[in-house]
Amino acid sequence: LWGFFYMHFKSIFLFLRNLTTSVNNLGDHTPRYVYSLSSIHEVLSCARNFNLTVKELAETRHKLEKTNRHLEFTVNERTRELKKKNEDLEFQQMLIMTRNEEIQAQTEKIQDYNRDLAYVNEFLESQKQVIERKNRDLMDSINYALRIQRSLLHSEEKLRKIFPESFICFKPRDVVSGDFYWFTRVGDQVIVVVADCTGHGVPGAFMSMVGVTLLHRIVEYVGETTPSEILRKLDEEINFLFENLPNEDKSSDGMDVSVCRFDLSNNEVTVAGAQRPLFIIRKGEIIEYKRNIYSIGGAYEGIEKVFSDEVIQLQPNDAVYMFTD
Repeated sequence: LWGFFYMHFKSIFLFLRNLTTSVNNLGDHTPRYVYSLSSIHEVLSCARNFNLTVKELAETRHKLEKTNRHLEFTVNERTRELKKKNEDLEFQQMLIMTRNEEIQAQTEKIQDYNRDLAYVNEFLESQKQVIERKNRDLMDSINYALRIQRSLLHSEEKLRKIFPESFICFKPRDVVSGDFYWFTRVGDQVIVVVADCTGHGVPGAFMSMVGVTLLHRIVEYVGETTPSEILRKLDEEINFLFENLPNEDKSSDGMDVSVCRFDLSNNEVTVAGAQRPLFIIRKGEIIEYKRNIYSIGGAYEGIEKVFSDEVIQLQPNDAVYMFTD
């Protein structure tokens, strides 16, 4: 475009220079028409070129204005987009600030909770140590009670000296047991007792020690060897020990007992049971001998308990089983 303008301006410049030269030469007798005609043609050519240049300048101006309007529109659109994005960014920033404040508040709550939790854990740890100490003391007491209970129960070896093929299966559910066995020999008679006391653990163990102590007195000191009488006297002693208890407590204090008297001289066994049966396996057959319906002790006020004996003649290879539930 600048080259085009340059050509036109150069033409105009040449025209003006020739015209000036022709005017200066008017005083001479040089032919003037050549310059005149040439000047007219140059003027016309210059006018045409000038008009063309003006037209081209107008078109160029129009294009520039159109381009400016387009650029202005584009700039405005871009400005609006940037403004919208800035507003969105400011809104997001506000949300982030709000969320940060919420997070900070939650963090402070968590810190407070952790402090409280640390205090609780410290308290629980101290209580745990107290409980562990008390549990150790309790277990020491229970283990000592176990030693006492075991000292009251005769060994299996002692029973085998009387009945070589006998065995004892004693497996307490807890450390100490509410079940117990007891036996003694009086001449040719062997008294064997199996009992299931009320409760388990320590309460049952106390009842078992009471039962063993009373059996020692009834059989070895008083000299009673009849199973039904042993049960009757044991029932009297238990009721005497717990006579000061209310009736509702008496109902749960007692024991189920099975008593056998083996007569080694005539191979007989006399059995009496307080809620405990006796089984004999004879020639592959299981024979059950029923028990009395009353337990030892318990609340049976106004009821006279009756315990009966049953004499059984033993046969070769008979196996007698006494057990608790």
